[in-house]
Amino acid sequence: MEKLPAEIISDMEYVGKVKNFGALGYSPERIANMLGLSGDKRKVFLYRIVTCGDVLYDSYVTGQAIGEYNIDVELRKHAESGDVDAVDRLTQRQKDRAEDDLRHKLFGI
Repeated sequence: MEKLPAEIISDMEYVGKVKNFGALGYSPERIANMLGLSGDKRKVFLYRIVTCGDVLYDSYVTGQAIGEYNIDVELRKHAESGDVDAVDRLTQRQKDRAEDDLRHKLFGI
């Protein structure tokens, strides 16, 4: 990848939006589209949002975790009221998350 200007994107301009879009489960490409990014700004954004340690990456991952948490909270409420389907979905989500966490720990993916 060609060298891109480091200051091409203002962190504060996008951090909150990236977090919100991450909570909705949007992909980095979709977020770039929603933000109307093109050219070098788009390239830099897409690079930074997948670069571990970058503020945009951290915001995106935090948003994803918040989105998952919100779903789990709602499922837990339904499960506690006796909704068997909610219990099953919550159990499956917990298993999937444990598998994903292990995959991330072992392989970084």
